[in-house]
Amino acid sequence: MKRSLLFFLSISLVFFLALAGLMSLSAGSVHANTGSPCYVKADATGAATGVSWTHAYTTVQDALADANCTEIWVAAGVYYPDEGAGQTNDDRHSTFQLKNGVAIYGGFAGNETARDQRNPTVNITVLSGDLDKNDTTDANGVVTSTDNVTGTNAYHVVTGSGTDSTAVLDGFVITAGRADGIQPDNSVGGGMYNNNGSPTLNNIIFSGNWARDYGGGMYNAMGSPVLSNATFTYNTAASGGAMANYTSTVTITDTTFLTNTATTNGGAILNVASGGTLTGGEFRGNEATNGNGGAIYNQNSNPSLTNVKIWYNTAGDNGGGMVNDASSPTLTNVVIQNNTATSHGGGMVNWNGSAPWIADTLFSGNQANLDGGGMYNENSSPTILELTPGNS
Repeated sequence: MKRSLLFFLSISLVFFLALAGLMSLSAGSVHANTGSPCYVKADATGAATGVSWTHAYTTVQDALADANCTEIWVAAGVYYPDEGAGQTNDDRHSTFQLKNGVAIYGGFAGNETARDQRNPTVNITVLSGDLDKNDTTDANGVVTSTDNVTGTNAYHVVTGSGTDSTAVLDGFVITAGRADGIQPDNSVGGGMYNNNGSPTLNNIIFSGNWARDYGGGMYNAMGSPVLSNATFTYNTAASGGAMANYTSTVTITDTTFLTNTATTNGGAILNVASGGTLTGGEFRGNEATNGNGGAIYNQNSNPSLTNVKIWYNTAGDNGGGMVNDASSPTLTNVVIQNNTATSHGGGMVNWNGSAPWIADTLFSGNQANLDGGGMYNENSSPTILELTPGNS
């Protein structure tokens, strides 16, 4: 189908909408114009050309398939990756593939005329891997526990592989991914899979995603994604319950990691040969049930943490808050509080030549059944400035 050209963006919005509506009624092949938003609304009843809310596409995949859609506005509702252009129902390989130069915004009621009128916290916009629609969800279609995932689910709800920072996803809940397929790709990154990808993610919630191996919420390999104002909650994996990073540099700002679980290492985050920054936000209630690093496990990794709170996390073995294995992270103005380890290092464990740099940091109320209520060091040389202890 060939796109009709609507006029330049400088014409009035009223005239643009009127013209778009007339053209879509007279020609079923009309698409949204390059440079103007493409609209997606699950219950739209118009011509499904994407030129307005009335004639919005009804699936996100239809908008992504339109090469002229560089900015996509998505109204509240639940959207599945196996529905729309080029998709096959219940195909677990279906995924929302992000594209360079394309920004996708959720959180619209479906009547806005400007992007800043949207409200993602009110107009919940969900990208769901629940292909057969039989998971147990809340009223908005969000899975709040991986125990509620059943049946046929997408391996990766969203994929950012091969993208750069111009691939933008903003204002969505990503839920019900289940990466339990064949290694290596389909056993990691239930919510989002990034191989050599560096997308930009804002105002995103990862909830109830599962991976058999790594990164229940998000898996990054050889990439540099940027996240801000995100929340990871109730995601599960063998390692890196919320996120797993391999040879990646991830920038994370004002993000909450809440009640994520790994059966081995890194209840919230697993870093392997990775760096990046974490600024603001908190880690709370995460657990490495049978392993190490209730919140964070760093292996040969050197991330920088600033103004971060790590509290009430649990490790079934070592490092209730954090484990540094041959790693040298930098911690500035960090609170490590009320974390628990069954063995060593209620707050932190440093071993195998780790040399973290720690400044203006509070260790308080952490507990370990064996040694190092606040910090346990083995063959390591941390640099500590302005440390406030208070552990058991």
